[in-house]
Amino acid sequence: MSDTYLEYNNIPPFKYSHLLSFFGGESKPGVNYHLVKTRADLESTLTKPNIIKPTELQIIEVVLDVWDIPWKLAGLLKGRGGKAMEEYLVKEGFSNAKV
Repeated sequence: MSDTYLEYNNIPPFKYSHLLSFFGGESKPGVNYHLVKTRADLESTLTKPNIIKPTELQIIEVVLDVWDIPWKLAGLLKGRGGKAMEEYLVKEGFSNAKV
């Protein structure tokens, strides 16, 4: 996992709310642009009527921890490397390493 610090893993800063104006719309936070940083935020946003039955373009920007990895990937790595791999992932700070 030594490549985790390589440049291609850095996501350039971008204001995703500006995508709406690019597509001819207007950014209305909470109405058609939603910034979520927690699972609870995401679950709440996904139940909003304007998300379930949108009448205009909707953008949901999901912010993840820099060391977050999908739980399936963590499970795959742990399955191949056993306890040693799990300990390594936890030591390196991957937040979904304990599966």
